[in-house]
Amino acid sequence: MRTSLVAVFTFFALGLAQDVSEGDQQDYGDYSLGQDVRGDDGQGAEDLSFLYNDEEGPEITKRDAEPYSYCPGSPTNERHQRQIFTEFVETLYGEKNVSKAFGLYVDRNIIEHDPFDEQDRDSIVARLEAVIANAEVTILRTSFNNDTGLVFMRVEEEDPIAFADIYRMDGTCIVEHWDVAQTRPANATNPIGMF
Repeated sequence: MRTSLVAVFTFFALGLAQDVSEGDQQDYGDYSLGQDVRGDDGQGAEDLSFLYNDEEGPEITKRDAEPYSYCPGSPTNERHQRQIFTEFVETLYGEKNVSKAFGLYVDRNIIEHDPFDEQDRDSIVARLEAVIANAEVTILRTSFNNDTGLVFMRVEEEDPIAFADIYRMDGTCIVEHWDVAQTRPANATNPIGMF
């Protein structure tokens, strides 16, 4: 009985007052049953596992779909940030879905250091949608440490370009971006230089 009361209270608190029984697959707005977006350690702001033990009741978790966004950022641990960053990289570079990547993971007021971009997320998205859709990109390395993520890639053109995107996160949200690009110089002497 105690678990049922906690579950009912939780749904009211989340603005989702619905009668839920185990196995119920109704749509609960931004929440659904059986999807887990907590960090690998099971911690984080969205960790609701304390509501249920393993024998009683379904698990409530955040759904990875619009209109939900990780921005503005909320406090979280580095492991959860790394998971969010990995999802961002897969959405942007793997799926080539610029609007989804920026809508879910990037702050509207991103601080942009690219000298050719404006300080406006919508303008950045419009430019990137045209660029990324046809780009042949191979991600060579990704890294995440101390609120900062790095994506190092090879962009295929007549002469391949070494390209690095650097992102800074504030909690769950990407808030700042830098990029660095280098073409192979004609007089290069290192046969494995750049890649």
